[in-house]
Amino acid sequence: MPKQAAKGLVMAADTRNAKVVIALTVSMTVGAALLLWLEPTTRGWSPTTLLMAERGTRVHEVAIDYVPPTAPLPAEMYDCIVYDDGDWDWKPRGSSIRLAVAGSTSQHLSEAQANTLLAVLGSMKQLRGLDLNRVRLLPESDARRRPELPPEAHDLCELLARKRIIP
Repeated sequence: MPKQAAKGLVMAADTRNAKVVIALTVSMTVGAALLLWLEPTTRGWSPTTLLMAERGTRVHEVAIDYVPPTAPLPAEMYDCIVYDDGDWDWKPRGSSIRLAVAGSTSQHLSEAQANTLLAVLGSMKQLRGLDLNRVRLLPESDARRRPELPPEAHDLCELLARKRIIP
């Protein structure tokens, strides 16, 4: 009787190996899915990384201009325009980028616009080799030099300074 009981417990090597491989695959897949589910979501620079895939030239400098809602916004004058709803228009012409932050009738810079601006700058840093020390706010858009600018311009200046993009 002991031989028969032992024989019932024995499994063919191929069957055992297949079951082990299947069990490992399932457990690793479930474990990876669980870890991804537990991981906190971060925006990073991901929302606009595709805008940099159009050309491979390096970005050497970025000049940021705040354009009030009452002023004209000629698209041919800017390489990138970040609108108040978070949309952007990207048409680079060289390694020196002129970026416009379009003003709105709101009293403050919208969260969508601020996120898009940071994502665009981050994409330029990651994919185009931009040194963030080469990003500057144009003097006519710098609320530290021109306190009469609207609150949106002050928010823009504060955002860039808080993120240590401008000194």
